[in-house]
Amino acid sequence: MANTFRVTVSGRLLGQVMQNVFYVDGGEGAWTHTSVKDYVLTWFVNQLKAVQVNTFNWETIEVRDFGPGPDTISTFTLGQIPGTMNTSGILTVGAFIIQKRTGIVGRENRGRIYMPGPSATHTSNNLINATGIAAFAPILTTFRTQWAAPGTSTKLQMMIVGKGPTPHTVHVTDFLLAPGIGIQRRRNINVGI
Repeated sequence: MANTFRVTVSGRLLGQVMQNVFYVDGGEGAWTHTSVKDYVLTWFVNQLKAVQVNTFNWETIEVRDFGPGPDTISTFTLGQIPGTMNTSGILTVGAFIIQKRTGIVGRENRGRIYMPGPSATHTSNNLINATGIAAFAPILTTFRTQWAAPGTSTKLQMMIVGKGPTPHTVHVTDFLLAPGIGIQRRRNINVGI
C-alpha cells in the first residue's frame, strides 16, 4: 500500500499567514517526511516563487503521514524563502488560483491551489493577462509532469480527498490556471484529525 501524506505549505505576505493544504500519494516509494519536504520545496515552492513578489515569504512545510504505519507529523522551517518578483504593483488581497482536475465529474473531484503574492503586472481588470499566462505556462507544465503523474519512488502525485457522505480519494490528472484572481481565506481543514 502506498504512503499518503497531507502537506501544509505556509507563507506570509504583509503579516498575513497563508496556507495551502494538499494530499499526495507516493506510490510504492519509500517516502519519508524529509523526502516529501524536499520534493515539495523543489516542485512546489521553488516553482511558484518565480511568479510571486519578494514581500511574500515561504516559511514552513508540515508533512503528516497517514500510513500505512503510525500517523506522524513533522514541521520543517524554511526560514524565509521570498518570491523573486519586484514588489511594485503588489496584489495585497488577491491570489491566483491553480485548479486541480481529476477527469471525474463532480465538485467533490476538483480542488484548487492558491498562489498568494502575485504581481499586478500579471493582471488586467482582475483577470490574468497575457503576461501572466506566459509566466505561468512553464509552472503548469512542471506541475503536470511532477504532480499529475502516478506516484513512484521518485515522484509524488497530488490527490483530492472527498469529504462527502462517502469519503474517497481521487488522483489529480491536470492543472489549469483560473482566469480571474480569488481571495484566499483560511479554512480549518481536518481539525482534530
